[in-house]
Amino acid sequence: MVAVSLIRAKKFLKTVSTSPNINKDFFNGLNIWISASSRKKEIIDLAQRYQIVFQKLGANIIQIDKNLGNDTKDHIDKLDLIIMFAATPGISARALEICNKWPEYKYKMYIYMPKEYEEGFIRRRLAEFHGVKRIRHLEEKSFCLRTPRLFEKCLYDILQENQVKRMRAMLAKSEHKPNIGIITALPHELNAVLETMYDIRLETYRTPDEIYQEYRLGTIRCDFGGKHNIVVARAGKGNNKAAVLATNLINKYPTIKEIFMVGVAAGVPNVKNAKEHVRLGDIVISDEHGVIQYDFIKQNTNLTHYDPPARPPSHAWLTHATNHLALMKKTPRYWSYLDKILANLDVIRPKTGPLRDCPWASGRKAIKQPTYDRAHRKRPRILAGPIASSNTVLKSARVRDKIRDVFKVKAIEMEASGIAEATWQAGKGYLVVRGICDFANDDKNKKWQPYAAAAAAAFTRDLIETMPLMQE
Repeated sequence: MVAVSLIRAKKFLKTVSTSPNINKDFFNGLNIWISASSRKKEIIDLAQRYQIVFQKLGANIIQIDKNLGNDTKDHIDKLDLIIMFAATPGISARALEICNKWPEYKYKMYIYMPKEYEEGFIRRRLAEFHGVKRIRHLEEKSFCLRTPRLFEKCLYDILQENQVKRMRAMLAKSEHKPNIGIITALPHELNAVLETMYDIRLETYRTPDEIYQEYRLGTIRCDFGGKHNIVVARAGKGNNKAAVLATNLINKYPTIKEIFMVGVAAGVPNVKNAKEHVRLGDIVISDEHGVIQYDFIKQNTNLTHYDPPARPPSHAWLTHATNHLALMKKTPRYWSYLDKILANLDVIRPKTGPLRDCPWASGRKAIKQPTYDRAHRKRPRILAGPIASSNTVLKSARVRDKIRDVFKVKAIEMEASGIAEATWQAGKGYLVVRGICDFANDDKNKKWQPYAAAAAAAFTRDLIETMPLMQE
C-alpha cells in the first residue's frame, strides 16, 4: 500500500512540476506533524501511510504528544504545518484546543474532515471564531478518506506551504533591502515608475492565507554616491487597498523608512490666483499639512463638521523637497526624465483644453485659465499643498471648490489617506507626488492620465536621486 501511494505521489509531483514554482525537492527539510483520530483503525493506518510516504519524499515527520503537554509549544514552533484527519470529533477538538492555547499556530493547520461535519459546532468555532481557513471538506461520506483525491489535496497543500517557506527564506537572504517603497494605483502609473528604475526584478509573494502580491525591486542612483533600493507595488484604486498594501510592504520589508504614493490626481483650479492655479499636467506634492481625509466628518442636521486626522508627511523628505524646488534650475533635470518616459511608453502630451466645470449646461462658456509662466506653458509646474483624499470619485466642481475653500487643497485623489494612516501607525514617513489629469468636474476624463503619471514618476526619480543615503 505504501509503495502504491509513493508511486501515486511521484506521479502527482511530476504533473505539477511543470510549474516554475514547484521543485522536485520541495519536501526536503519540511517539518510536518500528522495527527489522526485515535479511535478509528483505518484512519490511523492512513496517517501512518502518509507519514512513511512523506518521509521517503524528504519531509521530517515530527511526533507530538496527543495530550498537548507544556512542552508542546516548543515542538509546534519547529513545525511548518500540521495535518489533521478529523474522522471523529476528538481530533477536531484537539485542533480547537491548539487554537485556544496558541492562536498564532492556526496558520500552520490543515484540517481534513467529512463534509457532514460542515455545520458542526467545532468546525464553525474553528472557522468563524479562530479564523482557520484551511479546512478541507470532502465529498466522501463518513470515514471513507482513503482516496486518491484526498491524497492529492494533501500533497498540493504541502507543496503550497513549502513554497511560502522557501520564499520567506529567500527574502531573508536577499541583499536587496529597500529603504523606499513606492505605491501606485493604476497600471500606467506603475509602468511610468518602473521606467525610472534600474536592475528591476519581480518578486511574487503568496501568504498561507492565499493572499498574492507582486513586488518590483529596483534601484535609483544617488547623486552623492551609492543607490537607493526601491520596492514598487500596485494597490488598485481606493484608500482601503492602499492602506493594506502599505502595511504589507512595511511588514515584509522592515528596512523601508518612507513610502511614496506616486500617480495621478484631480487638480483644484484657482482661476483668481495665477500662483495657486493648478493646470492639467502639473505636479502637486504634499506639503506640511499632508493629506486631508475630507470624508472624515460629523454630519448634523444642518451642519457638516470636518475632522480629518492630522498625518503630516516625512519631515526629512518634505524638507528635501522644499529645498529642491527652491534651488531648481530653469531647465530642471526631471524634464529629460519625463521626455524619456513619454518616448518609451509612446505617450504624447495632450492639447490643453478649456476649463469647463459644467459642459452639460446650455450656453455655458469655458472658464479662462490664468497663465503663470508663458515660456514653459507646455511643461509641468510643481506646486506643494495639502492633498484631499477619500474613497469618492469626485465629479463635482461645486464640491471641489468647497473642499478647496475649507482646506486650501491643490489636488484630490483616492489613495493617499490610506498611505498616511498606515505609515503613521507604523512609525514610518510618507510623501505624495501626483500628476494632474483632470479637474474633478463634469468634464472629468482619462485623456491626461498617461502624461500625468509620467510627470509624477519623472519628478519622483529626480527627488530621490538628490536625496543623500541614510547613514548606517
